[in-house]
Formats: sequence, C-alpha cells, structure tokens
Amino acid sequence: MHLGRAIALILAATAFLTGSAAALSVTVAGRSPIECEVPAQSGLEALFVVWTSSGATLTYPDANARWSRFGSAGGGFAESIDALRGSSESSVTLTGGDTGIIVESEGRQHCFWICDYSLRALELRSIDVAETDCDRTVLRIGGNADPIFYYSVTGRRMELSRQLELNYYQQIPDEETFSFRVITATDELESAPDGEIQLLSPLLASTTFTLSGDRFLRQWGESMTVESDLTAPGGVAVMTRSSETGESMSAPFEVSFESAVSEGVVHTEWQIADDEDFAEVTHRFYTPELNFTFRDAGTHFVKFIGTDEAGRCSAESDVYTIGISESALSCPNTLVMREGQTRKWRVKAKSLEQFKCAIFDRYGAKIFTSTDPAEGWDGTRAGRRVPTGVYYYLIEARGSDGRTYKKSGDINVLKERILR
Repeated sequence: MHLGRAIALILAATAFLTGSAAALSVTVAGRSPIECEVPAQSGLEALFVVWTSSGATLTYPDANARWSRFGSAGGGFAESIDALRGSSESSVTLTGGDTGIIVESEGRQHCFWICDYSLRALELRSIDVAETDCDRTVLRIGGNADPIFYYSVTGRRMELSRQLELNYYQQIPDEETFSFRVITATDELESAPDGEIQLLSPLLASTTFTLSGDRFLRQWGESMTVESDLTAPGGVAVMTRSSETGESMSAPFEVSFESAVSEGVVHTEWQIADDEDFAEVTHRFYTPELNFTFRDAGTHFVKFIGTDEAGRCSAESDVYTIGISESALSCPNTLVMREGQTRKWRVKAKSLEQFKCAIFDRYGAKIFTSTDPAEGWDGTRAGRRVPTGVYYYLIEARGSDGRTYKKSGDINVLKERILR
C-alpha cells in the first residue's frame, strides 16, 4: 500500500473524546473506533470499541502523564505501563484484548475502557424456533451474540448493549376496529446469552423472525441478518364487548355480546353461569356473537373462551355480571289531568313476563286494554278525554320468578286546578 494512503486511513480512523479538560484519542488502522456512552457510576470518562485493540494507539495531550492499566479487579489494582513521550503528548500502544486505562495528568485521574470487539465479534448463521407454548417463544441462535462486558473503576461488571434488532409479525387488540391488528414488532436486544432469545409474551400471528445487528457492525457500514422459517402462532387472545349490563335489571332483559379473536383461535364458547366460579354452567353457545334474554331473577355471569385447535392454549374474557331483580307490581289510584298536557296512569313493574290490563268505566264498559306495563293509560276513550270520576282496573300478570299477580282497584281521574 502507498505510504500516503496508509497515513490517510489511520487519520480517518481516529476518534476523540471532548467536552472535558481531558481528551484521549484512539488511533487504529481500518474500521474507526466507536465511542459509547457509559453511566456515571462506571467512573469512566469514555468507552471505545475497536475492531481489534492489537496495534491500537492511545494518545493523551500531556507529555508528563502517568499511564496505568486495569482489568476486572478495578482501578485499585492498576499496573503502571510505559508511555512514549513527545513534546506535548504521551501515548501507549495496545497489544490486544480488553483493557481499562488510567491517565494521571496534573494531579487528576482520567479513566477509560477499551473494548476489543474481535474477542466476541457478532456471528449470525441461523435462527430457528426452539420452543413455543401459550405464553412464550424461545429462539435459538446459530453463531455468537454473547454479551459484551466491561468493568467500572471499582471492578463492577457492566454490559454494553449490542442493540440487536429482532423483527416479526404480531397481533394486538384494536379497540377502534374491534379486531386484532397485525403489526411488525421490533425488539431491541442487548445480546443473546447462550445463543437464546426468549419472548415473554404469546406469539399471536404467523411470522418469520428476522435478527440483524449489531450496532457496531452497522456503524462500521456492515451488518448480519438471519431469518427463520414461517412459524405458526403459539398463543391465543380474545377481546369482547357487550350492550348494557349491570345490576337490578328488570326481566326480560336482552343483552348482546360480541367477540374478536387472534389468528390461532379455532374453538370459541360463551358460558353463562349462576356462580362466579362457573362451577355450574347453565348455558353454552359456540358462536362469535351472542344475543341472550335473561328472565330468571338473581345474578348471572357471562364469559367468553377461545382455544387453539389442539385445545392446548386458551384465553378468557373478563366476566360480565348481570343482576335480574325479583318481580314486583304496584298500581297508583289517581290520574290528575291538566289542560294541554298528556299525563298517564302507569303501573310500577319489575321483571314481568306476562301482563294484561283492562280499565272500565263505572258502568262496566271496557275503555282501555294493554299487554305492556310500560304503556300506561292517558285518560282517554276513543281518542277523547274521559270525564273526571272513578274508573276501575283489572290486572293479571306473571313475574319472571314465577310469581303471579291479580290486582284490581280504583283510578280517580281528577282535573288539576290552576291558581292564577
């Protein structure tokens, strides 16, 4: 290689630490050093990752600086090293491996760590699914993506993230569309110790896994990528919604339920029970939607279950609670009419399955009938308001709890007097 070109490559591969009174430069041939942020508790002013530390030159702008190196035991066990000294700077040349460096200048110590990437260079040959179950997926890496460790000044082992990128398809619930939406999930991984990656959430969509990295190769303009075969979902998930539910509802009370399921769900079931533990299920339905009319008094519980084809994985919805009140029927004895307003004589009823009401005038003529307790009588006969006086009602009804009612009595139709 031409000498001028070799010098240019060396100069292009020099990184500088600035922003403090101290400054360390790292010079290597080939791939540029990468400066990484380190936490303050490490006691380090900077950490440099180099492709190989063999032949790397460290330079500090103080000809009289004292140099020492330390390892995993920390700076308290540092050993002095000889430096090459110029008129305004001093330098040392490394022979390989990871090393901590302490430079003492003008009564202050400045600590650094040099990481030799070649000792644990990323090597990705393959990725495949080693294990999948309802709650997690384990991926096996062929190659090397082991952790990159460094040591603080006190000898504490710390990890430098590789920032591997794992991409795959996943399903997430979408409340707006009431469905499970497929997204591309991206997980950033520090490393893959023992050649494994564990996803601690169920895999809900069919996908291939793509692993690429690491951040050091990317910064050097290189990268490695491996892809798995197509993998079927390993877990299941469900989401549900319903029309109005609650307590003290009057029967008959109809509720509509809907469900949405992830890709792996094959079997679905709605369960209705009278106990919260679903020890005694009273009704089962195998449809995605359910319309059910509750008639029996008491508290009822509803839930939805989705399972995969083998019945190995299942997911359950939240439990819906529907309280049906006991039947009741009471009748007022007065209807006060006011000019220009429509008022009604109406019974107060709860949880009635059957209802028949007839109203008669004082001569026994039937003037109104109804089978709806909510309808009420507006005090008219054939569209005309009846005179004030006494009228009579006869009611037969049956509650959803089996209770029967036979009621009769007077209705006093009065005209409201307005004082001016």
